[in-house]
Amino acid sequence: MNHVIVDCLYMLINEIKYFFQKIFRGFSDQETWNLDSGMLEYVYPRLKRFKELTFGYPAELESIEKWKEILDRIILWIEYQIDKRDWFEDFEGDFEKYDKYYKEGMNLFNKYWPHFWW
Repeated sequence: MNHVIVDCLYMLINEIKYFFQKIFRGFSDQETWNLDSGMLEYVYPRLKRFKELTFGYPAELESIEKWKEILDRIILWIEYQIDKRDWFEDFEGDFEKYDKYYKEGMNLFNKYWPHFWW
């Protein structure tokens, strides 16, 4: 049997399997590939909208403006993580500078995760 036909059949069977997984489980095994960026791709547009809608801010902050600045930094960090921005170009290939930025964004995301509600 021609390997192209076998490959097509294999892909078709997997697509059918993934379709039924989504129906019965709500997600398919396919969605667990690169789960880190997949989760951020889910969060990204919602966090951008959250920033537009939010009217409160964490008690430790002094203003809504400060909260929105933090959200902007988190959103920008997510953009780098899901390749919506070219970190290599923006940081001129300086991995240490990028690493510092990455840690800041990750720390802000972790710290303020419980405050993503309005």
